[in-house]
Amino acid sequence: MISKVKPEDEGEYACVVTIGDWSNKAKGKLIVRRPPDPPQDVRVNSCHGNAAELSWQPGKSNGANITYYIVQFSLDDKYETTWFDFYEEISGDKTTSQVELSPYGIYMFRVLARNEVGTSKPSAVPSRKCTTPPDRPDRNPSKVRTRTDKKGFLVIEWEPLHRLSFHGPGFCYIVLWRRKGSLAWNSAVVNGTYASRFEQEVEDVYGSYEIQVKSNNDMGEAHQPAFIYKGHSFEAEPQVVVSGFQLDKQRPVQESTAHFKWEHVDSEDRKMNGKFKGYKIIYWQWDEGESSKKQVHIPVDTFIPGGVEFKGSVSDLPAYSSFKFQVVVANQHYNGPPSDT
Repeated sequence: MISKVKPEDEGEYACVVTIGDWSNKAKGKLIVRRPPDPPQDVRVNSCHGNAAELSWQPGKSNGANITYYIVQFSLDDKYETTWFDFYEEISGDKTTSQVELSPYGIYMFRVLARNEVGTSKPSAVPSRKCTTPPDRPDRNPSKVRTRTDKKGFLVIEWEPLHRLSFHGPGFCYIVLWRRKGSLAWNSAVVNGTYASRFEQEVEDVYGSYEIQVKSNNDMGEAHQPAFIYKGHSFEAEPQVVVSGFQLDKQRPVQESTAHFKWEHVDSEDRKMNGKFKGYKIIYWQWDEGESSKKQVHIPVDTFIPGGVEFKGSVSDLPAYSSFKFQVVVANQHYNGPPSDT
């Protein structure tokens, strides 16, 4: 038995058995199964518009049939080289491939082989490159949304496009916004290929806006129409005060828990100055003062009509202690003024 074999152990072996004057000889071939060698002689046979044709020769399969090939591409970039797989895997019995390319790129290629043991190292990169003509972008950025945490601003963010989607020189973003109900759009150009944010000074607190973000280059705007998204400008401190805050006498104080009730506020009140997120019960020990304040957040995720009775509790209170309690409304970033204690 040959143990702990290495690739260099591959070859023919003979085994000779001798008993007295008798002997017998058997031969065998050792093949060490391992990932295939890289494909050889990779060539770019043609480049036409946004398509290229490649061919190659198989490397050694190394004891396991090649199941498929992976064609990779990279843009000729002086700053970085990142390789991407084409979506389609090429059957192991083929040695040519037609690949579709994006506009406005200088493309390099390489090929890898795969068998049931593993994947080969990449092939050598052929010297011939493919240059594709420019075009308008084919898409607009995704995940367009507003942020409400910067006072005095309408903040618009988006997921920037990858270089492969620029499709031409002079790539930028066109940001459009308007107050809900307005017909006229405001617009601004945001340069910087990987820009992902735009800020516009506004005066209205938590105003409703419609927004768009378009991709643009020297050839024009994206082929895809831009969606209209809804969002809001900045939040501020709520000006809503909770009424009727008191101990819930139907649920007596327990050893470490106090129960309260109050009138539910109108969550759509403009004085909320943001998106209503619930309440916070703020409390502190009588003899320690407000510097020892703690709070319990009570989220409200469903619509409840204003004026109905609302209940909340505070647990884990130390025994035999006196406390002061207040309740405030909360939007996404700020608390409102406190109720009566």
